[in-house]
Amino acid sequence: MLKKNLLMLLAAVLFITAPGASVYAALPVQADVEEYFLQSDQKKAMGSGQMLTFNGVSYLPVQDIQDFLNRSAADPFYAASLPKKTINLHNDVLSFWTNTNGVGTVVAENTTDNLMFQKNADRRLYPSSTTKVLTLYTALKHGNLQDTVTVSSAASDIPWDSSKSGVKPGDRMTLETLLYAMMLPSGNDAAMAVADHISGSVPAFIQLMNQEAESLGASQSNFTNPHGYHDSRHYSTPKDIAAITFGALQYTKAAEIMGTERYTSRYTDRYGRPQTQTWRSTNHQMRPDSSYYAPQIDGGKTGYTSASQHNLVSFKQQNGNTYVSVVLKGSRFPRYTDTMKMMNEAIRRAEARDQDKTTITIEPDSFQQADTADYRAVRNGIPSFMWDGEQYAALETVSIPLERSSDQHPHVTVDQELIHFKSQEPVIESGRMLVPVRELFEQLGVQVTYSSASRTIDITGNTGSGAQHIQLQLDSTSASINGTEHTLDVPATIKNGRTIVPVRFIAEAFDQPVDWGRGRIVTVQP
Repeated sequence: MLKKNLLMLLAAVLFITAPGASVYAALPVQADVEEYFLQSDQKKAMGSGQMLTFNGVSYLPVQDIQDFLNRSAADPFYAASLPKKTINLHNDVLSFWTNTNGVGTVVAENTTDNLMFQKNADRRLYPSSTTKVLTLYTALKHGNLQDTVTVSSAASDIPWDSSKSGVKPGDRMTLETLLYAMMLPSGNDAAMAVADHISGSVPAFIQLMNQEAESLGASQSNFTNPHGYHDSRHYSTPKDIAAITFGALQYTKAAEIMGTERYTSRYTDRYGRPQTQTWRSTNHQMRPDSSYYAPQIDGGKTGYTSASQHNLVSFKQQNGNTYVSVVLKGSRFPRYTDTMKMMNEAIRRAEARDQDKTTITIEPDSFQQADTADYRAVRNGIPSFMWDGEQYAALETVSIPLERSSDQHPHVTVDQELIHFKSQEPVIESGRMLVPVRELFEQLGVQVTYSSASRTIDITGNTGSGAQHIQLQLDSTSASINGTEHTLDVPATIKNGRTIVPVRFIAEAFDQPVDWGRGRIVTVQP
C-alpha cells in the first residue's frame, strides 16, 4: 500500500507540456508562506515544510505528504513549538470597473478564471488578425522552429486586400522566420504557409487550430482560416482570445515574437537567391516613434477588417503574474488607450494586494521537463516546482484527495505531543483555549467523573509530587486543586454537546507543559 501511495503521488505531479516550449530558469512569485498541519480521521502532524499559496493555488512539500502517509496512527507526533502568527490568505481574485471604448474588452490575471475587468466578455465578435495568436500557438506546439519551410502555393491563396509579408511560393526559410512574417506585418500569406507546413494542408490545420482553441478553453469560438480575414462563420469572444493568448504565452518564443518591434529576415527565393526583408510590427505599442508607444507592455497583436473594426490583444508579465488584455471592435487609436487603462489599473490593484506577501523564487523540478517545458504563475498552471530545496505539488494535482481549510485553526501540544481532537475542535475564549475532555484526559492519563446533578467535573491523577485532585463546575470560574480554591479566566462549558475545559489550567496542574498555536489544516481523505 505504501509503495502504491508513493507511486500515485509521484505520478500525480508529473506534468509534460508541449514540445518546443521553453522554461523559466527561475520565476519570482508573490506568495503567502505559512506553517500548516496535516490530518486524517486517525492521525495528525505538523508539516515539516511550509505551505505556499499564490494565484489561488496552495502547494505542499511532496516529502511532507509522503511522510504523513507513512506515519502510523499509533505514532505520536512531537512539536517543540507551535506557530502563533496569524496568516490571512489574500484574495487573489480582484475586479474593477472602468470605461472603455471597445465593444468587448477584458483584462485577466494569469487565467480567464480571473477576469479583473470585463465588458461583453462572452459576446461573439470578429477577431480579425488576433486569430494569428492561435496560429502561432498551434505552430509552436506542433512544429520545430528550426524546420526549413518551403513556402507553398497556399501563400498566394488569399484575398487581394489581405495584409501581406511578401513571402512567395518557393521561398525557403525557417519556421521561426515565417512566424515573424506572420506576426509582425500580420502577413496572411505567411499564415497560410505556416498552416500548410504544420498540417500538410490548410483545411487540416483549421481543424487542428479549432481543436487547440477548445483545449485552451476557447469554447465560444470558431475559426475558418489561419489569418482572420473576414468570414461570418469566423468568430470569437474577448474572453476566448484572452484564453488563447495565455496558451500561447506558455512559449517564451511567442512572447518574444509578439514583443518584437522589427525583424530583419534572411532567406532564399525559389531560385536559391538570398533575400532580405525587414518586417515591422503593426502594433504601435511596440514602436518607439509612435504616440502610443508603451514600453510597459511586453507585446501583443493587432487586427482589423471593416467588419471587426480595430482589435488588439496585449500582455504584460510582472512579479510572477501574466496580464492579458483584449479589445475587440474598438477604434484605431482608442484601442491603445483602452489597453493602458485596463492594464495600469489591473497591475496597480495587484501590487496593492501583494505588498504583504513574501517574494519567493520557484524553479522547475524534474517533472517539469526543464529542457522543454514551460510554466507560468497561473491559478492551475503550475503543478509542481522546487523551492528552498524542496519539491512542491499543488493540492489539486495530487491523486490522494487533499482539502485545505480556509481559516487557521487552534492546535495544542501537551508535553510537546500534538493532540488530535476528533470530537470537537479546540475553542479560544478570552484568550484562553478550551479543549474536549476526552482526548485531553486520554493524553494526561487521568480519571474523570461527572455529576449531572451538581454539574461538577472531578479529575484525579498522579504527578511527580503525588496524587492530584481537580474539581471544576460547568460555567463557573471557581475551581479547586486538592481543596485549594482557584479562579479561572474562563470556565469549563459545553459546546456542540461536548464538554470543553481550559487546557492549560488542567495540564499544568498535572505537571504537563502546554503549548498552543494556530495554522491551516490540510485534511487527507482516506
